[in-house]
Amino acid sequence: MTASEYFTYQFYSWEFRGRGWYVSDSPVCLEPPFIPFFRHGFQEEYVDDGKRHTFISKAIELVKGKKPVITNDIPVLEYEDITPFEDTNASALRALQIQFPKERKITPERMKAILLMLSSCEHVISFEIIGNAKEIVLQFVSSETDSYIIETYIKAYFPEASTLYTSVYLDHIVQEYGYVAIVDFGLKEEFFRPLYIAKNFNIDPLTGILGVLERFQGEEQGGVQVLFQGAVNAWRDSIVRSVTLFDGNSFFNDDALAPKRALEKVQSSLFGVAIRVFGQACEKSEALAVSDQIGTALLHSSESGANQLIPLGNQEYTFEMRLHDLRLRKSHRLGMLLNVDELSTFLHFPADAIVSKKLFLGIRKTRAVPLIAQNKQYILGENYHQGVSQSVSLGVEERVKHTHVIGATGTGKSTLIANLILQDVEHGNGLVLFDPHGDLVDDVIGLIPEERISDVILIDPSDTEFPIGLNVLQAHTDIEREILSSDLVATFKKYATSWGDQMSAVLGNAIQAILENPHGGTLTDLRRFLIEKEYRQLFLEKVTDPTVLYYWQKEFPLLKTNSIGPILTRLDGFLRPRSIRNMVIQNKGIDFENALNTNKIILCKLAQGLIGMENSFVLGSLLLSKIHQALFRRQQLTNRKPIFLYLDEFQNFITPSIKELLSGIRKYNVGLTLSHQDLQQLHREDAELLNSVLGNTNNRIVFRVGEPDAKNLQDGFGHFEYPDLQNLSTGEAIIRIEQPQFDCSLTTLPIPQVNASQRSTQLESVRTSSRHKYASTKQEVEQLLYAMLSGTIPKNTQTLVNAPVVANVPGDKVPSDKVVHIEENTLQEFPSEFPELKLNSKKISAHRYLQSLIKQMAESKGYIAIIEMQIPHSQDHVDLVLTKEGKRIGVEICNTTDPEWEMHNIMKCIDANFDLVVSLCEDKVQLEKIRKKCRAGIAEFEKKHVEFFTPDAFFSFLDTYIVAPVPKEETIMKGYRVNVTYDAVTREEMNRKRASVAKVVLSTMKKHNQK
Repeated sequence: MTASEYFTYQFYSWEFRGRGWYVSDSPVCLEPPFIPFFRHGFQEEYVDDGKRHTFISKAIELVKGKKPVITNDIPVLEYEDITPFEDTNASALRALQIQFPKERKITPERMKAILLMLSSCEHVISFEIIGNAKEIVLQFVSSETDSYIIETYIKAYFPEASTLYTSVYLDHIVQEYGYVAIVDFGLKEEFFRPLYIAKNFNIDPLTGILGVLERFQGEEQGGVQVLFQGAVNAWRDSIVRSVTLFDGNSFFNDDALAPKRALEKVQSSLFGVAIRVFGQACEKSEALAVSDQIGTALLHSSESGANQLIPLGNQEYTFEMRLHDLRLRKSHRLGMLLNVDELSTFLHFPADAIVSKKLFLGIRKTRAVPLIAQNKQYILGENYHQGVSQSVSLGVEERVKHTHVIGATGTGKSTLIANLILQDVEHGNGLVLFDPHGDLVDDVIGLIPEERISDVILIDPSDTEFPIGLNVLQAHTDIEREILSSDLVATFKKYATSWGDQMSAVLGNAIQAILENPHGGTLTDLRRFLIEKEYRQLFLEKVTDPTVLYYWQKEFPLLKTNSIGPILTRLDGFLRPRSIRNMVIQNKGIDFENALNTNKIILCKLAQGLIGMENSFVLGSLLLSKIHQALFRRQQLTNRKPIFLYLDEFQNFITPSIKELLSGIRKYNVGLTLSHQDLQQLHREDAELLNSVLGNTNNRIVFRVGEPDAKNLQDGFGHFEYPDLQNLSTGEAIIRIEQPQFDCSLTTLPIPQVNASQRSTQLESVRTSSRHKYASTKQEVEQLLYAMLSGTIPKNTQTLVNAPVVANVPGDKVPSDKVVHIEENTLQEFPSEFPELKLNSKKISAHRYLQSLIKQMAESKGYIAIIEMQIPHSQDHVDLVLTKEGKRIGVEICNTTDPEWEMHNIMKCIDANFDLVVSLCEDKVQLEKIRKKCRAGIAEFEKKHVEFFTPDAFFSFLDTYIVAPVPKEETIMKGYRVNVTYDAVTREEMNRKRASVAKVVLSTMKKHNQK
């Protein structure tokens, strides 16, 4: 063996231990056993001092140089002896998952800093990237002692990260099904040659690996496991010496840069590192493909030009051994010697350049409870942070500064509110709950203790047999009157399809008139006040406010006819349901002031499915106005017990009162809890209120929200960013008390479960108690309504005339006594009121009522109206047919039928060749469903003449539908021919005069029929 061969053999015998190839019979520590490297063991030829050279022989020896002694025996080299240290650690393992927001700053410097700190850990640490069809997770697995150190350093260097101890992928890094493939990797070249080192993560070395994991489907699962442990031995000098000759030159003839590479290798701390990939699938070929794809991505990311990783053979390292080590986070192989720069290339958190739908899902960021939310009276939920559980709580002082709860539907808002209500009940507090769905009220009732059942006031419009009185038109002071008037006008304006300043003035002055009358009135009186002129005059006799009197006596008669149409339509829609009408027509109702001052539990069950969505919101707004009045009167009290007001989906009850409640009632010891789903709901309803909610609520509790809301809300939190507000499961929330720095995570507590039988019994007990104290019977209320409508009808009130219809009758066939000649100078303005519609509300359906109402309104606008007209050559009927100036309108009225049937009705009208087909429905949501159904189900629907209206919008439409001047001098009005002489007038003037003509004709027909 030559000297070169000898020293080469010596070098590789020593270097082999650092490549990660050596396999032991048992799990070993990752750092290779250290032996200092010295180039030694080869002896040159013995020099004979007695030997004498001739001149020629000496010259030849000088030219040839000395020859080493060549022996046939290879000396035994200690570098061949590799005896690893056995890994005897039997500590229980813990898995710490790491979560980052989408916007994160991951740099090599930060990762190297944390790895250097972890190099001092006692045992092997495993860093794992695991992916499947659902998610990609990052976790550290270590002994319990080391896990706390890891978490501490992660929080120190990456405060934006969230951590969670979980055993999901601790025990099941591979599942109990299918096939598993496991491949170990080592260094291809000498370990002093560096792998690829990332200077930055603009192009993340993990991109390829995460790209493979992102594509997993079905039962596929796989990942990368990096086991590492800080080296404790002095490898530096030996590594440099191993590649450097005594003269400082490279040991390798073909690599003069070897000493420089070795110096670069040892400039930073060394680690023993074992890297393996694994794949799992239902089929063997699929499992091999998964591991091969991950391994290929790993190889490419490691290639530096000087070195790279390679898959290692498994002859000595059986599959059973590898699977056992994968699960226990151990290795039978010695680790590669990598410096911290090389290690950070593989072991780092994905940078923000990586976009993945599966990455960073499933765990949330947590923060400990601030002192301001500890050990208080009312518990909101539990906080779990770094393995410690603690209650999150508020006191009365914080609660009366108001609480804002926001989150998507089904995230846990109602559970939080229910828990707070139950605690209020236990503490004897008074409270009010507005529930637009009804389920929350039922849950609360089922858990009310027996001793407080008598304190419950259940306001449930669906309890039609025992309606509770609610006279919304009742106020005691001027300020209360202003509040009530403002809220009522705002409520009716909000839910009207057409509205203007004139209607606000009419309704506002009508409400003021009712409130100024010593005898007061109800919403039924308000409707009569608007419709019946004689009733209005009698009512005003008791009013002393000169401004109100002047308006009704002087201003109102000058208004146009349609000034009260939308008001009446909204009132009619609200009062038509018997469940609501029987509540609001009662002169006496609940004394909310007394109820609140005596700590009553007021539960408003405004279930949309039972009374209609808009009626639920209108009734809720009116109730809120009454509550506001009662709360305002608390200023007279010196000892104000705390009262808590809960508004679920409060954007539906928005009135001017809400803003005043937010800014003014805290001093009355009243705490608001406002709950809704998203900020857009408030912005759409009232942008000013949105700012008030964000600015005047002391406590904010955020359940899972969408990205736009998360970005808008993140500024209110000191330690959470918008991804944290999106990454919340059901029942999880983030709370802020007073200031952004006082924020933390919380998990709501489930409400106690009650069996159906017990819940039903409890509900019946509460309902019976509430009926007995606050409700009237249905018979009593309807007798009251009959007395109101029949006992004070003015003598000259106009009634509906069912005159015979004469359609398309030639002029010479019309009886002369049915021709009315009207000259232009006989026209005059008429009061803006419609003839009273006399219908027995007990015997007529809502559908029939609308038919008759629209018929009357259309006839007043010059249309011939026929109810339930049969279509020629068919057995079908049309709800209402309007005819004017040769144009026919077919009207189909929807009350309770579904969109499918309404589309059928519209199609029959289209087939009957009406000039216009109108679908009429009071419920705008239902109307939109019908429209969508027709668009989808009727061929070439856009070419059909079909319109969709609410009643008040339809009345306005009729005024503009036929605007062309009529060339004929004769007009058919309700079957009567009327000769009219017009001067050249504008279209607007013509419309005004035609309305006047309709009044005259109706009056004439009445007189004719009375003969």
